[in-house]
Amino acid sequence: MWYAMVYFPDLNHLGLNLFREKYDPTYQFIREHLPVLMPIRDTINEETLWMHLSSILNHWSPFDIHLQGLFKSWDHWLFLGVKEGYYQIVKLHDEIYTDKLKPYLREDIPFKPHIGLGLFTSDEYTHFDPRQVRLEKDKYDKAYQEAEILHLDFWCTIDSFDLIMFNDSLTHLILKEKFILTHK
Repeated sequence: MWYAMVYFPDLNHLGLNLFREKYDPTYQFIREHLPVLMPIRDTINEETLWMHLSSILNHWSPFDIHLQGLFKSWDHWLFLGVKEGYYQIVKLHDEIYTDKLKPYLREDIPFKPHIGLGLFTSDEYTHFDPRQVRLEKDKYDKAYQEAEILHLDFWCTIDSFDLIMFNDSLTHLILKEKFILTHK
């Protein structure tokens, strides 16, 4: 089993949903989300994880983000980027990967706040140990043009994060904890 912590924005956009259904291999498994704790094995004690995340999130207040702009990740995902609130999310990510979670930080993978829209490779790809794969350039270029037409542009207020747990085959997801941001 794996843990991750994500924000689930309420985007409710038909075009976005249809796009993800077409291009995102995780569409049936998880709705659109902004990850701040990437998948980590459940080798960490759940109570230790909960205490660590609680101690960090207790110091955070709700904040606004602006989701806008498309970019390709190093492993050929098409992402919807974060225009406003970017540095707050990066700061939170960096705070999360301290103390007990420091060994889980993938320093070889740059963290860029995002919502995944689609994956563009025909190579075997694992979400748990991302690696460089070949780009399906024609498929990516077509999808990018389709995504541009959608004019994805959303403002959201991040007021909570969800700690989720899921299995290796991405068929079973459990909401373990909802952390509400209330610090004033």
